[in-house]
Amino acid sequence: MSEILVSFWPWLSSAVLLGIDLWATGHVVLFKRHTRSAIGWVGLIWLVPVAGPILYLLFGINRIQRKARRLRGRVGFVGDAGGEGEGAPGNFLELEELGRFVTRLTNRPCLVGNLVTPLPSGELAYTAMLEGIGSAKKTIGLSTYIFDNDKTGEAFVQALAEAVGRGVSVRVLVDDIGSRYSFPSIFGRLRSAGVPVASFMPTLVPWLFAYAQLRNHRKILVLDGRIGFTGGMNIRDSHDCRRGSKNPAADCHFALAGPVVADLVNVFADDWQFAKGERLAGDGWFPSLVPAGDCQARGIASGPDDRHETLRMTFLGAIACAKKSIRIATPYFLP
Repeated sequence: MSEILVSFWPWLSSAVLLGIDLWATGHVVLFKRHTRSAIGWVGLIWLVPVAGPILYLLFGINRIQRKARRLRGRVGFVGDAGGEGEGAPGNFLELEELGRFVTRLTNRPCLVGNLVTPLPSGELAYTAMLEGIGSAKKTIGLSTYIFDNDKTGEAFVQALAEAVGRGVSVRVLVDDIGSRYSFPSIFGRLRSAGVPVASFMPTLVPWLFAYAQLRNHRKILVLDGRIGFTGGMNIRDSHDCRRGSKNPAADCHFALAGPVVADLVNVFADDWQFAKGERLAGDGWFPSLVPAGDCQARGIASGPDDRHETLRMTFLGAIACAKKSIRIATPYFLP
């Protein structure tokens, strides 16, 4: 028996390795959307026996799961009172094709009846956000990557604490790595003020895994489920020239009202349940929304767990639809 096993062992091991290589290659072809990445992994799998498939298994497969969406289920478009957009505004009818493409890509309608107000500086954005927090009556949801323990952070902590004191249901979600941009972190101050706060994806060794772990870079503020803020600004002095910064970071935030705010609430509730295990529900978080303006808008959530690379494909679709000019403003451009 042992002699038979010895004689067939090379064939058996070769068959097993071939099967593993074929499985890994099939997985690459099915799930890797970037051609260079796919070619690289396939080459490693076939040119480095045993170690190649193991490395792909360890580092090539995206295991990030949206546990919150699976637990909470999908909260529908509770704010779709404005209905789905029927064509682009003004004379930009060529954008109808882009609208249909993004609707199919995201499975989200383009909602009409929204008010979108640009806030192109920290002074404007923070003032409007703090005033909104001060006026909230039922719920406040705040998600940010960086929440510094500085003058700007202190102003937000105070406003949130006052909201808690008047009976508002407050939830604050801060990325664990982003919270460490200042020392001590803002968590102690928030908790001392009685503000419910959660850390997104905490890690004990941030200097080693700051980029290997899933990070939450969303910046969302939703007030009573009716008013929303989102954009590129974290909560820190460097965005506000009033705090003494000679060269404040140039960025833009937006204030939103109307049916599209439901998209922000859905994303925040999803992330909060992922981090804390608490399901947000009720009219305070998900009210019926009415039109507030004449802008068409939709919220598009994306991230490392998005197999379809929704945001990237939306950008590529927009570029493909351009007829005369393309303007891009971004702090990161890595071809």
